[in-house]
Amino acid sequence: MSAYPAGHILFGDEGRVHICIWDTRYQICPEDLGMLFFVGDRVPLMKKGPAPQVFQISGQVSLAPSGQAVIIAIDRQRYMVPRARLLAVALGEEVSCDFYEMPEEISDIEIISPHKEGATS
Repeated sequence: MSAYPAGHILFGDEGRVHICIWDTRYQICPEDLGMLFFVGDRVPLMKKGPAPQVFQISGQVSLAPSGQAVIIAIDRQRYMVPRARLLAVALGEEVSCDFYEMPEEISDIEIISPHKEGATS
């Protein structure tokens, strides 16, 4: 985990929210933002495909169990942004906000390794 932001969330055209992680741009559609904030559903994180106007699903976005944060998941990497900040950007009240990496979850089997004389049954 880094003390520096992993990326930025920007207010976009036609109600979209653009998410920039390092050098890659993703987006969340306005319909999906409604499902995320008001229904609590997991929604797809879209990335521009090889052809113009073609998008592919690259990850997912969901509310944290507390409802106070939004988790952006791409493969095994997770990022977190306060729900209020993302909502402010989505509504156009703020132009952008930063977000940070979450530490990777380590499974119990990785913590208690048989090579370290731990039990794995």
